[in-house]
Amino acid sequence: VQFTNCTFSKNPANHLIAMFGGWTRDTVNFSNNTLVNNTANAIYISPIYYFRTFKLANNILWGNTSAIEYDAYDDGYGNASKLMLRNCIIEEGDKNSWFKPSCFTNYPNFKDTAALDFGLRWSNYPVQDDSKSIAIDNGDYMSPFDSDGSRSDIGAIPFLAMDRRQNSTAQFSVDTVIGYRSNLTVRFQNTSFEGEDPSWYWGFGDGST
Repeated sequence: VQFTNCTFSKNPANHLIAMFGGWTRDTVNFSNNTLVNNTANAIYISPIYYFRTFKLANNILWGNTSAIEYDAYDDGYGNASKLMLRNCIIEEGDKNSWFKPSCFTNYPNFKDTAALDFGLRWSNYPVQDDSKSIAIDNGDYMSPFDSDGSRSDIGAIPFLAMDRRQNSTAQFSVDTVIGYRSNLTVRFQNTSFEGEDPSWYWGFGDGST
């Protein structure tokens, strides 16, 4: 059973996603989904006397009434259900026993939650700073790469190459910053990340551009 790249928001329910045990020792895979601002328990897991494995990877659970309710099952003879949680962003998840070290509690930095745009924001791309969503390039290392060839993101909507091109950054290096002669020659190297059809405006401090 596979659930992937789904977005759930503003849904009222007792349990938004309910996962139950089956008649076989099969696996439920729930990956790269975004569950945000639901007045519900986001995920309810109940094996119901069977030894099913539940794999949750690269999901965002934020602003829900609660995140995960897991009723583990163990028959006392070494047979038990399994919850495998990897690289998820879960609000206050670290307060629960099922939380794993590979997961995060940082705000995902969505583009516009009011407009239900749960894309990931990186305003100063490619500068590695606080403007980069914790969800970008932090998915489970065993997950397939995103379609632009980068490491899997967390959540249903990845930050792809097109998003990166739209975040142009001007950056130049120079071969010298030391000199006093009026005829000093300085060579600039363009190291910018350029969007579509870039143009440049230069100001040298002397009134000319």
